[in-house]
Amino acid sequence: MTDQKRTDTTAFVIAHYDAQGRVALYLRELVAYLRTLTPHIVFVSTNIDPDAADAMRAHAQVIVRENVGYDFWSYKVGIDSLGDLRGFDRLVIFNNSFLVLDPAHLCKCFLEASGNADLLGFTHNRDIQPHLQSYWISFENPQIINSQAFAQWWAQMTPISDKREVIRAYEVGMSTFFGQRGFRLSSMFQRDREELTIALCRAIETGYVKVNIPPEGQFVIDPFMGEATNVTHYSWDALLRRFGFFKLELLRNNPSGVNIHALRAIMNSTDRYRRLLEDVL
Repeated sequence: MTDQKRTDTTAFVIAHYDAQGRVALYLRELVAYLRTLTPHIVFVSTNIDPDAADAMRAHAQVIVRENVGYDFWSYKVGIDSLGDLRGFDRLVIFNNSFLVLDPAHLCKCFLEASGNADLLGFTHNRDIQPHLQSYWISFENPQIINSQAFAQWWAQMTPISDKREVIRAYEVGMSTFFGQRGFRLSSMFQRDREELTIALCRAIETGYVKVNIPPEGQFVIDPFMGEATNVTHYSWDALLRRFGFFKLELLRNNPSGVNIHALRAIMNSTDRYRRLLEDVL
């Protein structure tokens, strides 16, 4: 694979929080797999049991910090701990908000992707304004990692205690900041027409999208209206099919009210999936 980037020059910074201080089985498996690719892994937790922290040290540098600033402050702390970044070809930041069924498949899809993006995520969202979703984002080359913009972005950051403000200022803000400075942004997952139509139908079903049905009962819908929906909620099955992961909030509180009977059936279809699900919930 001469066209692909060396994984040993990739660094990973992981933001972790768990109310009980646990590290879920799927996350332990993911980090252990990453360790086979690169030694440069920083695991930053705002609540982790000492025994769990000791176990994670077999695969990563573990930093335990005060629970302030949400994931972006953990990302900053982890990046700062890496020191000189000039030896890295790629820097990936992600959190523990999604369940991975197959770490090798997920990493193969993402790390072997070819493209011209400087900032690459799995998915994008149009809420507030278009942006990459920050549960997994990669700074894809030394040009962005070693840029003045990269240093400025993390240096100017302060911990924010309001989650919605963190999303506005940092998740949405990061895409805006780097986009305005000429860096190329892209997401791995681009929905096709069928996937957009399914997402739109789900959004109509949940009431997220309203339609006015005429008296004759027939109307035309534009599939591209589905672009307004949250990919991780309304296209969860397409993400699972392509990359083997889904957002845990779907099973924990399902904020969009999407029908997830099929997801529950999938997660009960094998002993391994059941074990991963029982462990994390």
